[in-house]
Amino acid sequence: MTSFLFRTPAALIAICFLFILGSCSENSNQPADADKSPEPLVNPFEGIAGNWGEIRGENAFYENWTINDSGLNGTGMMVQGGDTVFHEELEILHKDGEWFYVVRIDGQNSGEAIMYMNTLSEDSLYIFENPDHDFPQAIAYQLRRSGELQIKTRGNEDGTVRAEEFNLRPIR
Repeated sequence: MTSFLFRTPAALIAICFLFILGSCSENSNQPADADKSPEPLVNPFEGIAGNWGEIRGENAFYENWTINDSGLNGTGMMVQGGDTVFHEELEILHKDGEWFYVVRIDGQNSGEAIMYMNTLSEDSLYIFENPDHDFPQAIAYQLRRSGELQIKTRGNEDGTVRAEEFNLRPIR
């Protein structure tokens, strides 16, 4: 027995038309969200961007950070008595779903980059760790309510626990 809908030629033509119209849709074989752009990268470290410095007598330490597509690029330097005695290239990057702090220091580690994995990011405190590196094994950045950027490094160097702290202020 045939259905009531198929008894008239007009109904059969209408059903065929709807079927053809639906199958000609541009994205009919793709999931509904296939044309969506990927979610933009949320960079929790943007507050570090800027020029920072700390002066202690004749010594000064500076870090400069800029935002890029994958995180931040930066440089750090130590100046003693007007001479640059330490220079480092810095990067905070997002790779394989994780955040990393990457540092290259002139004259150290054969010019190779050292990577530290982000192990904590909350309340303007960011901790990066690499337990396999000689010193430091941990680097912490904290944006303080006072407006300072506090940087702490710690680790075991030649069997002795060593720590450093810098309290940088924005340079305008």
